[in-house]
Amino acid sequence: MNTQQFESNVAVFPNPAVVSFNIVNGNTEAVQEVTVFDMTGRIVLNQTYTGQPVSVELLPIGNYIVQVQLETLSIKTKLIVLR
Repeated sequence: MNTQQFESNVAVFPNPAVVSFNIVNGNTEAVQEVTVFDMTGRIVLNQTYTGQPVSVELLPIGNYIVQVQLETLSIKTKLIVLR
């Protein structure tokens, strides 16, 4: 499976997010960690993924990049946080 196939099998929803977001992973590799970056590249949230929704309640309204770390691959996607 190539990188593009991995990327198409990982989704962050709802997007835009208000309280939290979920990760759907259709890959055989498990999600290990979730990191959220602001648009300046600063890490604003980093946690081990437990399968539970990831809270964004403490993040200001704005655009973010979510990095989903699988066992051997890292996938990034955009996320919008609203209130």
